[in-house]
Order: sequence, then C-alpha cells, then structure tokens
Amino acid sequence: MSHHIQTRFTAVVVFPLVLLLFVQGGSCRSSSGGASGRNNNNAANSRNTNNADAASVNAVRTSPSPTQTKETPNVKEVGAGGTVPAGEWGGAHVGLTVTASGGRIEFDCAHGSIDGKLSLDAEGRFSVAGSFVKERGGPVRIDEKPDSSPARYSGRVEGKKMTLTLVLTDSGEDLGTFTLTRGESPHLTKCL
Repeated sequence: MSHHIQTRFTAVVVFPLVLLLFVQGGSCRSSSGGASGRNNNNAANSRNTNNADAASVNAVRTSPSPTQTKETPNVKEVGAGGTVPAGEWGGAHVGLTVTASGGRIEFDCAHGSIDGKLSLDAEGRFSVAGSFVKERGGPVRIDEKPDSSPARYSGRVEGKKMTLTLVLTDSGEDLGTFTLTRGESPHLTKCL
C-alpha cells in the first residue's frame, strides 16, 4: 500500500472512529484482522493512531474551558472577607446588577438600589442598606413623587447561587426572600 493510500485509509477510518468516541464517550478497541489486503503493520499503525487520538479526546474532555475557569468564583469572592462578584444575577421576579460600589435591583412592580459595597463575611453573608421604590401600572405624571422606602438587603452567596431577603426598614415589612443565579437573566413581569 503506498504512502498516499495509507494516509487516506487512516483519515477515512480513524477520524470517524475518534468522532464516534467523542460523541458516545466510549473507549476505542481495535479488532485483529480487518479488510482484505491490510497487513499486520497497517493494523498496528491504526491501533496506535486510535490510542493516541483517544488520549487526545480524553484530554480535551477533562480540560476546563476558559468559560469554566472565568465563571468559577475564587475563595475571596464567596467568603473570607471578599465581595459578591460583580455582574448580572437573575431569578424568578428579580434581577440584580452588582457593581463595585453597590447595585441596582429590579422586581416585577418595583426597583431599588443597594447603596454600599456587597462585602461578604467568612460564611458568605452580606447585609447592606439601600432603597426600594414601588411601581404601578399606567402612565406616570411628571410631578409624581416616587413611592420610595429605605430598605435592607441581606443574604448569602454560595458559589453561583444567592439568596436575597428584602426588608423595609421604616415599617419592618419583610417583602420576601428571592433566589438568584450568577449570569442568569431575570424572569420579570413588569406592571402595565
């Protein structure tokens, strides 16, 4: 078999096997024998190539992607004096944009601000003052005063999950606890 035919044979036979392994996550097994006209050297070369390709596929499968590495918060971000990671956090009926100095929060029929850095204690907990503004459906007059109240936002971060509790500090009213996920879009139904 000439070098050209051997190369084509390897490309035609080995590549689909590697692709099949990658899709199914199986292992490569060579069988002895094969098509007529193939000698023992070609079969041995094919087995060696398959083993090397299978090792490459396994290395690709186990290597973390750049996205996984970026998304994984380090210890300082989730506790031991760190801060809540900046960016978008979302969940049912709530969306939070964390910045270096605080954050903006949206609810179905309200919005608010977090007026201080979201520092975490050793257990990943935070508690920060802010404001809460009730919204209503329909048109808003230019001279209408917003229905704003002082609020306390407290909660806990564990990895990419956050629990957030909102309490109005002037009345003591607890407006509920929400679950948010880092990088997830909020699921809001705004007032009409």
